[in-house]
Amino acid sequence: LRGDLRKAIDVIADVVSNSVFPEKEIEKERGIILDEINAYKDDPGEDIMDHFEDIWFAGHELGSNILGTPADVRKISRKHILDFIQSAYRNTSLVFCTVGNFSFEKIVEYARPILEQFHFGSEPVPRVPFNSPLAPFDVRVKKKIHGAHLLLGFPGVSRMTDDRVVCGVLNNALGGPAMNSMLNLTLREKHGICYQIDSQLISYVDSGIWSVYLNTDPEKLEKAVDLTLAEIKKLQGNTLSSLKVHQMKKQVKGQLALSQENPGNLIHHVGKSYLLRGKFETLRELMLKVDQIRPQDILYAANAYLDIDRMSRLAFLPH
Repeated sequence: LRGDLRKAIDVIADVVSNSVFPEKEIEKERGIILDEINAYKDDPGEDIMDHFEDIWFAGHELGSNILGTPADVRKISRKHILDFIQSAYRNTSLVFCTVGNFSFEKIVEYARPILEQFHFGSEPVPRVPFNSPLAPFDVRVKKKIHGAHLLLGFPGVSRMTDDRVVCGVLNNALGGPAMNSMLNLTLREKHGICYQIDSQLISYVDSGIWSVYLNTDPEKLEKAVDLTLAEIKKLQGNTLSSLKVHQMKKQVKGQLALSQENPGNLIHHVGKSYLLRGKFETLRELMLKVDQIRPQDILYAANAYLDIDRMSRLAFLPH
């Protein structure tokens, strides 16, 4: 509630900067994380993306699963946690963000004296960019599952380029969450050979992955792949009509507007924007960028980023 804002800031800041991590609580959390790892492994649709990134980012920090491995989780101590906070947390890369019916001046009045007590370091944390070219791979893993799970991956777009906007619109039309996506209409509605199919853009500061995931019967897998690539080739070989692109943009704008009515979505968007780009893109600014997309921009994005010659493939297949 608005009347509790000052207290809420104080509590959250205390948790971030002064947590003591009692040994008993670490043991409790260790068990929870081990359970999460096992639950994740039981879901091939979730596990396949992590496995794909392990191969894609081999040798780089981005290839390290956030949940970790059971062996590593069992070894983590209180000292490891405290050392990590000292080495990785930085005042200079911290963003304080609120969404609600408050004046900016009031937020500053409440937050400044509390945040000024933070004692993290100021030197930037070194990070090795991921920019080495990858040779496409085709990996098939046998698992104790009934269906076939497949991930097709293409070199994606970074968060720091304006191509991310046109790629976002194209991805939404290709395999986004709406039931009228191209892949959903073709593989599920028309041919009925997929239980699930979608495409996703994962963008980092200096790299990204554009992926298509599908789940089908093993004997229908190759047909599903052929149909998926046929839809991509349609986008690469033909300039879409202005009406079609207008419909694609309208759908994305509707989804953007709805997402920003959710305070949780909005606060994450604001915080990430400041961390990565040093500014906040308003809904109006995003809408204007979407409005400027032309049919030839969609054609360019399809050919530049969905290059089948650079496509990698990972399949989980039943024994």
